[in-house]
Amino acid sequence: LFQVCVGANEVILNFDDDVSITVESMISFRDTSGNETSYSNLPSAAPALVKLLSSSIEWLLMEGNGTLSLRFGTGSTLVIHNDSDIFESYQVKRAHEVYVV
Repeated sequence: LFQVCVGANEVILNFDDDVSITVESMISFRDTSGNETSYSNLPSAAPALVKLLSSSIEWLLMEGNGTLSLRFGTGSTLVIHNDSDIFESYQVKRAHEVYVV
């Protein structure tokens, strides 16, 4: 993760190799001690997300409902919830491919 962009209604996580995740849904952040905080107001998540800068994703898991979990090299986990049946929750872009959930 080399950049975290924070807007009024979304957060964009930019990774190397032309990969990004635009989040417009609730997220949860679990730190290395196991403390988990959920954020429905995405700008308030900025301090937690900045802690992930310069770290790599160790593994990811997409659940059947579309919720995406990312475990980082820091030991922290970011969960991007698919919390709407009507609106998109997040987009994953990789080069010229876009996956919308």
